[in-house]
Amino acid sequence: MVLLTQFGFRPPSWIGLVPRHGDPDAKQRTVVEPTAEGRRVQQSVGRRHVARIRRLVGSALEPDELEMLAQLCRKLRLANEL
Repeated sequence: MVLLTQFGFRPPSWIGLVPRHGDPDAKQRTVVEPTAEGRRVQQSVGRRHVARIRRLVGSALEPDELEMLAQLCRKLRLANEL
């Protein structure tokens, strides 16, 4: 969602991209699942985000440092998926 807002997507432009519905097993939860089009948009936005990060930090880091940064980002992402 954050990437979508960074690239100018704001509700209600998300309508049809990331529908929400209640979780039947936990009334206080909301389930958010992207549609196929939502995944396509997220991938496109993600690619632009990666290109932007490369422009901003790529020249400041050596190739091995960029790889270490990628590994750390993957680790953080996986830790938050639990």
